[in-house]
Amino acid sequence: MISALFSTLLLPAAKYSEIPTKVQEQMHAVKLPAVGVAVVTSKGVEYMFVRGALMMDGSVAATEKNMWHMGSCTKSMTAMVVARLAEQGKIDLDIPLDKVFPEFKVHEKYKIVTTRHLLAHLGGIGQKFDYSLTRGKTVPEQVQIAAKYFLENAPQAEIGKYEYANFGIVIAGAVAAKVTGKPIEDLLSEQFASMGIKEFGFGPCGEGQPWPHKDGVPTKSRIPGHDNPAVITCAGRVHMTLPEWAKYIQEHLKAFKGESKVVPQLYIKEMLNPPLKTYYSMGWAIAPRSWAGGVAFNHTGSNTMNYCSVWIAPARDKAYLVVTNTAGEGVADSVDLLVSELVKASQSFGSM
Repeated sequence: MISALFSTLLLPAAKYSEIPTKVQEQMHAVKLPAVGVAVVTSKGVEYMFVRGALMMDGSVAATEKNMWHMGSCTKSMTAMVVARLAEQGKIDLDIPLDKVFPEFKVHEKYKIVTTRHLLAHLGGIGQKFDYSLTRGKTVPEQVQIAAKYFLENAPQAEIGKYEYANFGIVIAGAVAAKVTGKPIEDLLSEQFASMGIKEFGFGPCGEGQPWPHKDGVPTKSRIPGHDNPAVITCAGRVHMTLPEWAKYIQEHLKAFKGESKVVPQLYIKEMLNPPLKTYYSMGWAIAPRSWAGGVAFNHTGSNTMNYCSVWIAPARDKAYLVVTNTAGEGVADSVDLLVSELVKASQSFGSM
């Protein structure tokens, strides 16, 4: 049992009065050490609540100031970097990758694949990779090695068919790094700075932050190895505070209304018009939902020891965020239930 609990509430609203109870119920039912939830609009944070502890022993309370691991929710962040560069004319999303990387001996089948394909998981990129190739290398070197490895070998999946792949985003990040001469971490940092986001980092969240858990049990150590591999930094290793993540998502809602000065309109256009009419683009899964009043955008993130989820409903000018510092059996369902409760509380109708 968690002995030390802490909760924070911004902009108190009677309609969210049941959320703390719902959070507490899921914490006990699924052994969630700490949970943070937020409802965001284009105007800012409508509701935010954090409860629990950094570790399951409950000795240190979690707060809104803590960092949370974004996992694969990092993908949209990298996609936004690429979209900004494309909007600036520095990247052509439709140029085949063999033209982008003439120094590689690109496999014949990959000569029709473009950066646009990569950002929609349509590039035939798989997940099988020889991680020994990156041992002792810097992250920029690892990204280059991974791009070369995949593009010089036969596709692991069918090109043009959706196949979720971390390394497709890694290669998209390599494209951005090549045209700018900057590491993807620097490009992401510049993007966050343009959004006023200051509290973030890459890799494990660090000391004094929510400890990673598996099925509610604390991992023995954060390092080495207790995170996604460094080579997929731009696909799944960003961490930031819940208010900063809310700020990032707020800019999306502003962009859908044509009010954001920092989110590229090309990025939003690609979200609304995915390649080949598929259901994924720019780091977002796309799905119609009645409670969203139309199309909704979703992504989850996990390094197998943390879990987060976000849903954006542009037609309602709402977004729903949930973070927790554990992963494993029942966690995804628990987080979905909390999103559903946030939806019902904020809109007073419908369910997930």
